[in-house]
Amino acid sequence: MLKVEQVYPSDLSDTQWNAIKELIPSARYGGRPRTTNVREVINAIFYLTRSGCAWRYLPKSYPPWRTVYEYFSNWRRLGLWKKIHNRLRDRLRISQGRDISASALIVDSQSIRAAYGENRGYDGFKRLRGRKRHILVDTLGLLHSVRVHAANLSDRSQGHRLFEGFPQYKRARLDAVFADHGYRGQFVEDLHWDFGFYPTIPALRKNSGQGRRKTAKEKLANRRLGKTPKKRWVVERTFSWFNHYRRLSKDYERKVAHSESMIYLAMTQLMLRRPACLTG
Repeated sequence: MLKVEQVYPSDLSDTQWNAIKELIPSARYGGRPRTTNVREVINAIFYLTRSGCAWRYLPKSYPPWRTVYEYFSNWRRLGLWKKIHNRLRDRLRISQGRDISASALIVDSQSIRAAYGENRGYDGFKRLRGRKRHILVDTLGLLHSVRVHAANLSDRSQGHRLFEGFPQYKRARLDAVFADHGYRGQFVEDLHWDFGFYPTIPALRKNSGQGRRKTAKEKLANRRLGKTPKKRWVVERTFSWFNHYRRLSKDYERKVAHSESMIYLAMTQLMLRRPACLTG
């Protein structure tokens, strides 16, 4: 393996690389020997996620952009980005004295502009055309599931998709889900049918001004009335973490599967800065 130096702040340090290198697929048996430095490939993908540049604008110090994109796409099909993310998330939860599977999760969505690509729609409430990022996080703000879909689809109809593919040990431990008013109706019924409990959703109050923009005084009054469950703010903080990654400022991907991978990559970079993820 060629020696790699950190050229940009987003490049992996030796300790960070050692934490994930065992998960990187080896070259296919019987093919030509691999000449591309895969650590530089991951550095290039991290640079793109952090800086928000286009693929063809990657610096010349990295491998050719077409090579980087091919690795990104192939490893996405293998589920590598999600696998690396989940490994680091589990390490971080264990370091915090938590079980690998969470007992409480928080669901929310974020509408984001998308100028092109598949599965786009118009969100009449946010008044934008694009996609929605649906995420499921634990009480530490760590990601457990993400789905990207057209912005015109409602939260209540798409929220339950976040639980698709959950292994049995995670389903058995889960006993609380926090959500906002947008998840009333179908989501409540689906969750109860699948898990046997109802999500925690704050009750509507008379003259609450639901459906219109609230003043600062009304927001303060609602907080004092206990309208927002304690842990609801955690998912908003996770969305704010996305703001540090310019590739997520809009949805620049043509495929929703690539959009989901970019979210996993951003969270992976965030966790790699925490010492607890680099050991174990």
